[in-house]
Amino acid sequence: MITFLAIVVIGLAIGYFGGHTYHNRYGLGYLLNALIGLVGALLGAFAAMWLTGSPLTPNNPFAWRIWLAAAVGAFLLVAVAQFLRGRQYE
Repeated sequence: MITFLAIVVIGLAIGYFGGHTYHNRYGLGYLLNALIGLVGALLGAFAAMWLTGSPLTPNNPFAWRIWLAAAVGAFLLVAVAQFLRGRQYE
């Protein structure tokens, strides 16, 4: 349960601060960026669990890999969303 909450917090934080990285110039609000980050973190975490075959348990020694994959997934999805949204303004 703690690992799942950590994934949620990682996704929301990276999504929120990802909006600050792009200075929110493409019309996506901070809340939408946070939700996109949350979805990216969940996708990244579940992909890491699927690839490593490790479950989402508190005593999992590979939990840091799942958290890292969640952070990368959140960042990538926010970056892709910002890129696609920015192409509409060009």
